[in-house]
Amino acid sequence: MAEDVLETTKRNLEHSTGTFVNDRNETLWYQKYIPEKTDLRGILVFLHGILEHSSRYNELFTLLASEGFAVYTFDIIGHGRSEGDRGYFNHFGDVVDDIDLFLKLAKAQVHETHPRVNKLILMGLSFGGLLTNLTVLRKTHAIDAIVLCAPGLNVPRTLVLNVQAYFASILSEWIPKWEIVPAVQVSDLSAEAEVLAEREKDPLVYKGLIRARVGNETLLAFNYLDAHKKDIHLPVLIVLGTLEKVVCTYSINHYHRDISSVDKELKIFDAMGHSLLSEANRGAVFSHIVSWLHARFEPIG
Repeated sequence: MAEDVLETTKRNLEHSTGTFVNDRNETLWYQKYIPEKTDLRGILVFLHGILEHSSRYNELFTLLASEGFAVYTFDIIGHGRSEGDRGYFNHFGDVVDDIDLFLKLAKAQVHETHPRVNKLILMGLSFGGLLTNLTVLRKTHAIDAIVLCAPGLNVPRTLVLNVQAYFASILSEWIPKWEIVPAVQVSDLSAEAEVLAEREKDPLVYKGLIRARVGNETLLAFNYLDAHKKDIHLPVLIVLGTLEKVVCTYSINHYHRDISSVDKELKIFDAMGHSLLSEANRGAVFSHIVSWLHARFEPIG
C-alpha cells in the first residue's frame, strides 16, 4: 500500500491519497479525509457511480469530514485512477471483494489513532448504491447504516435494453468487453447545463458505452437485490430528486417499502435530477444527509 499526504484543508482536515492491491493483483486508487483534533462519529465509505470516479465529490467529503466522519473512498476497478480496462470488470463479486478489502483497510487505519471508533457507514451514488446493498448483503462487515443517493437499483427498460437483456448472457460470455449497452443519455443526468459541461470536460469520466459483461452483471445484480432486499435491516436514508430520469424510481419506492429496516427514510428533493450531489441546490441534500447522520452517530473520544 502506498500513500501520499496532499494537504490540510482550512477545516483542519488531512486529505491523503494512496493505492492498495486487491486479491487479483490489481492496483486501486483511494483517498481519505480525516478530521484533525476532533472526536470521530464513525467511518464513512463512499462508492461512486458507473463510468465515473470518486474525486467528483470532494466537496461532499470535505463537509462530512468536518462534521466528524473519517471519509474513505476509492475508484473501483476500471474507473478513474485505478487499474483496469476502462469501464470494465469481470464479475460483481470481484468489485464487492474489493469493497470488503477497502473497508478492512479503512477500519485498520482509523483504529491506529481512534481505536474506539467502530461505527461504519456506507454511502453509494447511483451504481454505487447497488454496490452498497450488495456489500451489506455479503455480511463480511458489521455495517451500521447506509445512505443511498439516486441509487441504481434498476433502470427504466427501453425496447433496446429489453432486447439486449434477452441476449445478455451470450454477449457477456463471447464478447465481454464489447461496448454495446447504451450508456446514460448525458442530458438525463441533470437539467443544469453547468453540471453537464463539468462532467463532459472531466478526463477521468469514461465516455464510452457500457460493456457487455458489465451490463449482464448489472442485470444479475438487480435481480439478486430484488430477491434479497428483505434481508436489509439496518438504518437507510435514500435521497432522490423529482427530476430523476436515469434510475428506476418505481424500483426505489418498492425497495423502500419492502426492506425490513424500521429506521428508513426516502427524502425527495424538488427540481433536482440524478446529479443531485453536484447541482446548484446540493447544499440542501448535504445538510439533510449530515443531520440524518448526526442523529444516529455520536462523537466518540
